[in-house]
Amino acid sequence: NSFGRSNESPMEIWKRAYQAIESANWVIDKVPATNMDAVRRDQILGEAYFLRAFFHFTLTKNFGSIVVKTSPTNSINNALVGKSAIADVYKQIFDDLTKAAQLLPDYSASLVKGRMWKQSAQLLHAKAALYNESWADALANAKAVIDSKKYTLVPSFADLFTAAKKDLARQEVLFNVELN
Repeated sequence: NSFGRSNESPMEIWKRAYQAIESANWVIDKVPATNMDAVRRDQILGEAYFLRAFFHFTLTKNFGSIVVKTSPTNSINNALVGKSAIADVYKQIFDDLTKAAQLLPDYSASLVKGRMWKQSAQLLHAKAALYNESWADALANAKAVIDSKKYTLVPSFADLFTAAKKDLARQEVLFNVELN
């Protein structure tokens, strides 16, 4: 039921986040050896690291100590992983977001709409650091986004929710799911 609130249940958050983490792990495992344009490969890997961090962050802020999965499940032994301490969860989140920021391009209005950028990874890093009470890390990553001068606030808050002004809204919104 796509019109209900069932996707917000704890069970659905848990299930869907681990499905996404599993997909990201397969991308991180298989894409580096793929013969393809290096710039595009780096962007795909950067997006996979970003998404893996995003879903680990979603899980830990909802459930606390969680299972950290950093490799694809290709055997029964690989499927059984114990929970990690919250400090270790955040270490993995920060490591993945640092890799994502290194691999993703800077934001540009001329690039493909709806993708993740270096600044998206830095902003998520800042937000996760706030949840982890890593104040200096949060400040450094937020400052990196501000100093990039790639983003600014839109003139009117309503512009963020006006379909005709989607391009204008992108100058403020660093990460969102775009549904057409």
